[in-house]
Amino acid sequence: MALVGLLAAGAGSLWALSEPQVDVSLNSNGYDVAGNHLSATEPGVYQAGGASLVISVQGGRVKAAASALLNGRHMTGVCSVSDDAAGESCRFRLDSLSLTSEDRATGKGWSRLYNDGRRVGIRTTGTAPVPVPFALGR
Repeated sequence: MALVGLLAAGAGSLWALSEPQVDVSLNSNGYDVAGNHLSATEPGVYQAGGASLVISVQGGRVKAAASALLNGRHMTGVCSVSDDAAGESCRFRLDSLSLTSEDRATGKGWSRLYNDGRRVGIRTTGTAPVPVPFALGR
């Protein structure tokens, strides 16, 4: 019986340590993030309701900025993808909370680590790299 309890505790610990996963895609129809669709309104500009996203390429470097309501809180985010697309650095504001993240490319998207230690996995589809200036998992 003690072994069953130990196994259950171990499984619970692994579950607690695993990253939540969020899906993001970018294609000619728009940008989809966590089940929400932002339509392309012009090249590099995506909108839906009160959410806006702008993606630009400057000197070969991908940058993106977003503004949206996220779980009832106003969120702004800015991300810059590294020249080699191996990482993405982001800054966020959720109401009065400031956050940063360092995202590491995984081959299937990003593994995001926020400055407060919280993690989230981001699965991306579309032309890589897909920038994600949304404070996902918050």
